[in-house]
Amino acid sequence: MSAPATLGSAVYSMDGYIPEIEKNLPHITADELPSEMRAAYEAVAPHPENWPRLVDKTAKLAKDFKGIQSNKIKAIKAQSLVIAADGDIVRRDHAGELAHLLHAELVVLPKSDHVSYLLKDPGPLISKLTAFLAARSSALPSG
Repeated sequence: MSAPATLGSAVYSMDGYIPEIEKNLPHITADELPSEMRAAYEAVAPHPENWPRLVDKTAKLAKDFKGIQSNKIKAIKAQSLVIAADGDIVRRDHAGELAHLLHAELVVLPKSDHVSYLLKDPGPLISKLTAFLAARSSALPSG
């Protein structure tokens, strides 16, 4: 049995984003992102000065991303948890479809957005992750 997997604000095609993000992500610059994201990156990055470079790479990935075929997602056998915020940049129906393809539970964190559930109030996320992983850890092979 494989280890459990969690996916937060994940998409398998660009149309999984709300329209504004889908349109703008391939052209995003470091200055356009919330300052909290930059501060979180700089707090842990070995080279904090590379923030603009990371954002440029993200924009290129978004521009080049052709999506993942649903049959490839269905082939994933790991027990999974799909997480989204109620005000996320990922469309809720897309997150639900991803959960369906993975035979996973979908957790929508209330009163949160794409950044806040990680940086401002991670308590509900940590609670959900802890419960999910604890429920599955006993099923993993030891040693």
